[in-house]
Amino acid sequence: MSAPLVVIGDAIIDVLENDDGTFVRLPGGAALNLAVGLAVLGLPVVQLTTTGIDRDGGLLRRYLNEHGVTMCRAPGADFTGVATSRRINGEPTYSFSPSMLRRHYSFGTAAITAMEHAPAVVVDTYPLDRPEQVDRLYAALSTAAGLRVIDPNPRPALVGNVHDYRAGFERIASLTALVKVSDEDIELLYAESADLVVGKLLDVGATAVLHTRGASGARLIRSDGAHIDVPIAPRPGPVTDTLGAGDATLAVVVAGLLTCGIEAPPEELESLLTRAMEVAATTARAPGGLLRLP
Repeated sequence: MSAPLVVIGDAIIDVLENDDGTFVRLPGGAALNLAVGLAVLGLPVVQLTTTGIDRDGGLLRRYLNEHGVTMCRAPGADFTGVATSRRINGEPTYSFSPSMLRRHYSFGTAAITAMEHAPAVVVDTYPLDRPEQVDRLYAALSTAAGLRVIDPNPRPALVGNVHDYRAGFERIASLTALVKVSDEDIELLYAESADLVVGKLLDVGATAVLHTRGASGARLIRSDGAHIDVPIAPRPGPVTDTLGAGDATLAVVVAGLLTCGIEAPPEELESLLTRAMEVAATTARAPGGLLRLP
């Protein structure tokens, strides 16, 4: 595979509060975790993101380079985003720097060219409640000939208007073959049953929905009626950090679909989803969001 995959979304600094009140600063962001996870799986990746030209932005560029990911930064003079998180029983809670609320994406010639040639383009975190930003993403994503994927990954503190965010999400989902949603996404954006939400996403035009359910595992539902449901994989040791489990799941599924195709027989998709659960369970047993292989 010569052309790199494209991941669109946040690369930020995660500031983690330890139990003793000290803090650790690490590269983070769901899209960064996904991009690096795809690289860990052996794929070439470009991440389109909105880091600043400050020290934190330089740290993120070096981190991505060290993991084989090329950064393509949207023009702008704002500071790099920072998310401060605390863990309660392994689950993160967040607060965000003001620059995260102002993040602004644009798609220049280099970004569009990369998307046109990419085997897959994955949107993972994006300001979907801002119509002008959705318009830009829709136009850019329409040029992509490869597998199109979206994970809305909404964070309550970053969603200015739930109705607008849901509308923007569904508009982009109409262009995609695969939509990923978690139980938390469904609760925040819809407050309806998961089956109803999956049906809506298939109705807007998605070929398949990947629904991650935390400790209950994951399922893949396709528009032709195929339904694959697998449990979380048992792994030794306690769950340390669930931060990157969903991104690890998506990375494995995207990488696998590039080989077998989204219309693959259900037994192939079940094998792929089972592998994704093994990787997610392994990732959750280490701190941070870096994909970990069993």
